[in-house]
Amino acid sequence: MNKTNPLQQFFRKPKFTILLPSRGKWYPKNTISSTNGEVEIYAMTASDDTRFKTSEILLSSQATYDLIKSCVPALKDPEQIPIVDLDVIMMSIRRASQGDQIKYNVSIPGTDKFQDINLSIEQLVKDFPNAEAIWDEELNISNESGNTLHLLIKPINLRTLFLATKQIIKQQQLASDITTSSSSNDEKINELDTQMKSLGNISVNMIGDSIRKVSTDEFTTENSNEIKQFIAMIDLEYFRSIQAHVDAQKEKLTFKTQTVYATPEQELIGAPKSWEVPINFNLSTFFE
Repeated sequence: MNKTNPLQQFFRKPKFTILLPSRGKWYPKNTISSTNGEVEIYAMTASDDTRFKTSEILLSSQATYDLIKSCVPALKDPEQIPIVDLDVIMMSIRRASQGDQIKYNVSIPGTDKFQDINLSIEQLVKDFPNAEAIWDEELNISNESGNTLHLLIKPINLRTLFLATKQIIKQQQLASDITTSSSSNDEKINELDTQMKSLGNISVNMIGDSIRKVSTDEFTTENSNEIKQFIAMIDLEYFRSIQAHVDAQKEKLTFKTQTVYATPEQELIGAPKSWEVPINFNLSTFFE
């Protein structure tokens, strides 16, 4: 017979709900328990806090996955979360755990000084763009013969992001080791060439993972292996067109720029009356 813990009334409850930028789009079936992209946010436990602070977020993807599972249980498989939702999710977990206010360090134009400004996480999240509405999935590319490729572009998921980050860090470390090794110059050149090819493959794989369908008048494919082979073999001009389209979508999805007003003392040393500050958080130090 199960006995109810008398302290159950003190167990965690949802602090609030948020609306994901994706509105639940781009999640595979059975990976999100929400019909409209609205999810409940819980505060971190002591275990979450300890583990997350002792893990390097960009190297330990599992720490991030476990944190999201704990604090956003509606997201069943964190690996499948589209990156357009990541910042809002992490900001909301911080708000639930540490309060609404967060300090952000900005440089003061016209001076060599810096200052902290206080931001409201709730407001930042509310102002975050609706990714489902503004992400342009369709891209058409025509060649000199008039043939047209039709592509459907989606945001990559966290698994692709973390895998690419790990590979980039690994390749950078290998390149550093090669340059300081005792190998001959020819051996170093060959080894560095291999590392550069590996870095190129990372870009190809990331772009390949962002394409969910390729079609022409004659055929259509959603097979990931066929799409990655297609990306690896196309003309560089076409690849750059796809990459530019993906980058353009990501640039739309940022926190709202903040207006900062100078104090009289700051104006005296050269600061303008006000200036705009883009907001970009470093997730590796997010919960410090």
